[in-house]
Amino acid sequence: MRSVKIFIFLLFFILPLFLSETFSFSVDAQLHFGNKSLAEEDWAPVDNQVLTGIALTFSFGRFPLELALEYFTGSGSGQLLFLELASKTSELNIGLQKTLTLINRLDFFLRGGLSVITGELSCVDIFSVSDSAYGFWFRTGFTFSFTKRLGLGLAVGSSSGKITLFNTEGEAGGFSASLF
Repeated sequence: MRSVKIFIFLLFFILPLFLSETFSFSVDAQLHFGNKSLAEEDWAPVDNQVLTGIALTFSFGRFPLELALEYFTGSGSGQLLFLELASKTSELNIGLQKTLTLINRLDFFLRGGLSVITGELSCVDIFSVSDSAYGFWFRTGFTFSFTKRLGLGLAVGSSSGKITLFNTEGEAGGFSASLF
């Protein structure tokens, strides 16, 4: 009897959503390259990182917001006395995006949500410590579309997540700027 109720629910309530024009579906992908600045007091001398990432946005017909998924990773290196240090961070972000068309081919977007942030500090062949935390993120920017499928953009963003390295709490998020 329970399986019949589930089938009826799916047939009459869920299936029509996916068959209607309102639930048309599209995906936009962006490859980001840029820079991430970490809190100097927590990460010096490895507080500047090269940033790479991918951002996906899923649009659902006439629904005014889009689902945003992002994965960004950053890496930096520096020297402290005679030690060669390296930093790595990664962010797995999920949230919502609002896109506004300003003029023909120029869009403005604002996205944000929850994040899982990981930070790692290492010294070649001596030590490596890492930690992960939940946090928040936001990103905003502009996209100029050359064609329906090809564009160029600029994004700036910020993320926040407290991690613990060497029994000291620090910020693994930071400020980022990227081209895509």
